This record gives sequence, structure tokens and C-alpha cells, in this order.
Amino acid sequence: MKILFVVILPTILIWTLGFPLLTYWQIRKRIKNLDDKDSIIKYGVFYIGLKDDRVYWEILVNNFRKAIVVIVTASITEKKAFM
Repeated sequence: MKILFVVILPTILIWTLGFPLLTYWQIRKRIKNLDDKDSIIKYGVFYIGLKDDRVYWEILVNNFRKAIVVIVTASITEKKAFM
């Protein structure tokens, strides 16, 4: 149970909240220069094909998918542990 609070929860928080927020913040800083080669190379996968005012959408969708995978995996693992 200790590993849950020391390793698992901080990791989940970093990957489901920290990474998406950091990525969104970096894209918003470059909102005027999204066509710049450096911005496309670093962050293009998150906003190519989206309107400038909707750059958050891909980050939000990917974050939701990661959270679902973590929840399902944790649920399956927990059920197997009690069997």
C-alpha cells in the first residue's frame, strides 16, 4: 500500500495533469508563432489541423485516454490481487 502513495499516485498526477498542462502552457506561449518550424517540430503533433483557439483539444483528448487506461489497468490489477 505504501508504494501506491510513494510511486503510483505521483506518477499518475504527473502524467495526467503535469505533462498536459506544461504542453498547453508551452503552446499558448507560442500561439502567435505556431507556423514556426521549431514550434511544429516540438509541439505540432498536438495542434496540427486545429484552429488556433482550439489547440488544447488534442491535449485534453490524449489526457483523457491516458486516464482511462490507468483506471482500467489499476482496476484489473486490483481484482487479480484479491483473487
